Amino acid sequence: MSNTSVYSGIYARLRDFAELLDDVLIDLKAEEGPTREDRRQKLGELFVAMDDESKMDLTAQLLQMILQEKLAEDTKDLQELGKALMVSSTTPQMIERLEEIATVLEQERAGTFAKMRGY
Repeated sequence: MSNTSVYSGIYARLRDFAELLDDVLIDLKAEEGPTREDRRQKLGELFVAMDDESKMDLTAQLLQMILQEKLAEDTKDLQELGKALMVSSTTPQMIERLEEIATVLEQERAGTFAKMRGY
């Protein structure tokens, strides 16, 4: 497998997660209108899976590694964030943490894209 293929797979996972996170942030910040509970549930489940090896898939492992390295996030904190998302109990501080995570993921995605292109 070439490096391009590896980076392409990582990029796709980061892109999908970043899009999900962005959608949830938009929903959380919307003052009116319907929210998409299914997206919040999915994001919450992914954060919860980061602290449970039996539920952790490749995407959760990748995200856990990135967030621990770049933000020094504790998996217990991520699990609590996930549980709050799943029960629709978010605070402004949680939204701020989600925005920090989104920023880190965007930087990581851009770096992965550059590696995929050979830069």
